[in-house]
Amino acid sequence: MRIVGYLLVASFVGLGVLCVLPTSAPYSRWKLLSLVNFSGSPQTYYDYTTGTGAPSASVKARLEQIRRAYPNDFAVQWALAIWEGASDLQRTREQLLALRERFPHRPEVYASLLRNEMRQFPLGREEDHRFTGDNTPSRPAIPTAVQRLLEWAQQGERLDPENAFFTGMRVRALLAQRRDAEAVRALQRAAELPRWDDHLSAEAEASVQFQRRLHNLRSGDLDLALSTTILFPHYATERSIARILTFRAWELERQGKYREALAIRRVLARYGQRLTAGGNILRTLVGVALIQIAATPPRTDETLTAAQRQQRFLAALERNGFENEARWFRAELERTETIRSTLQKATPALYDEQIMPAPRRYYGQLLSLFGLMGLSAILGVQWLTLWLAQRMQMGMASVVLGLLIAWLTASLLFILSDAGALMGRMVASMRTAEQLISGQEVGGWSPAPLRWALPAGTATVGLLLTGLAAFYAVVRRPDSPEGAVAKFHAAIGVLFAMTLVGLSLLTLLNMRADVALEQFASGLRHDEVGMALRAAGLAPTLPPPTP
Repeated sequence: MRIVGYLLVASFVGLGVLCVLPTSAPYSRWKLLSLVNFSGSPQTYYDYTTGTGAPSASVKARLEQIRRAYPNDFAVQWALAIWEGASDLQRTREQLLALRERFPHRPEVYASLLRNEMRQFPLGREEDHRFTGDNTPSRPAIPTAVQRLLEWAQQGERLDPENAFFTGMRVRALLAQRRDAEAVRALQRAAELPRWDDHLSAEAEASVQFQRRLHNLRSGDLDLALSTTILFPHYATERSIARILTFRAWELERQGKYREALAIRRVLARYGQRLTAGGNILRTLVGVALIQIAATPPRTDETLTAAQRQQRFLAALERNGFENEARWFRAELERTETIRSTLQKATPALYDEQIMPAPRRYYGQLLSLFGLMGLSAILGVQWLTLWLAQRMQMGMASVVLGLLIAWLTASLLFILSDAGALMGRMVASMRTAEQLISGQEVGGWSPAPLRWALPAGTATVGLLLTGLAAFYAVVRRPDSPEGAVAKFHAAIGVLFAMTLVGLSLLTLLNMRADVALEQFASGLRHDEVGMALRAAGLAPTLPPPTP
């Protein structure tokens, strides 16, 4: 019994230290306190990504505290505006415009406004469809939306003059207004600028830091949710401007204006090079697509592949005396094909071999952690009940009745607690993470069927362990009822100590998994391409642009 006592003390001290130390408390405290919290709606990856559930009263109160505590912190107020926009285009626009009034000199606000606007921004150009041989009528441009885009892009250019992103956004507005010559000149300026930054990584980082403050915790679950649900609506219109301008270049070629047409294609390809400079994989592939579209004639012959149309374009350049330009485009096409094939090899190595196992391991640990918390509570209450029974010299019938009441009470409290609710949500979160990361359609999983089954299963395991301890006490052939209760108490104490030791170790192990998952998520936000290349054991950088 003395060893059991030492183990219990060491376990409680270890758990207390994990809840107090600044380096571990943000990761561990919320998990352990979930056993005594009864909010009924704990937020998890499942809720963040599917939009289910609602912020608890404590989270809403914390929101107001943050709003008042950081009135001049741009990153906090930026993330708050995005959060309160709730992925609704109109509401997000209103929140960001209000933010602009307070921080008029921050280009990040205009970047967010522009990206938000791209969710519903038809360019209204038939060339976008005609390039692919599709005669579907284009949705007409919305003049007010186009004017907003033009104004915000110009403001962004003024505040961040070396950033090609804002100039590229102005190109969209000019094309929607059918000011094609101005659009080409703007694109040429964008192609000459030193960097392309949509400020999306900074926005995601601000959102992560804000959510940590809002929920007053650190969790790989939270970071992963924010990093795998980033929206890229502006990438679709990048391809649109490429198809429109290339179609216009093709029309000029048919008129014999090869030099003018070539200038458009070359500027478009140069702009695409800016997007292949690193960052996330999708951005890099969009840059590849821009360069390849720039070197591809429209689809007028159904029998020809894109590669065959590119070869016809290169041959036409050489026939018309543009051998140097043909060599340049051929080198760029080879480079982009190398980038595409490299990322096709590297992406599975990153996601299938490194990132996908991380959520499975993490959520499996959390499921076990909450289960051990439930077992610890049930066994701990029974251990105290048996201790009181010995002190009060209760009869055997009273002891059995007391144990039954203790088991029912502890089990019911655990089932109703946030820890019990989180068990089902861990399974749903794991499945949702796998669907999102693998590119599948999210859905088909709900924590509702598991909400009661998993914590009730934990309670059943607690009852079986109690029965095992009772069996041990009987097998030891006590010489009196008091001796039987003492042996029963000792057996329950051993089981209680074992679960607490396991809980302490698993809490520490899960904290390390939290940190690892946060690092994965940070890499996805800032250097997804580099992560993929390292995961596949390939060269650390992609081929540089052709001069």
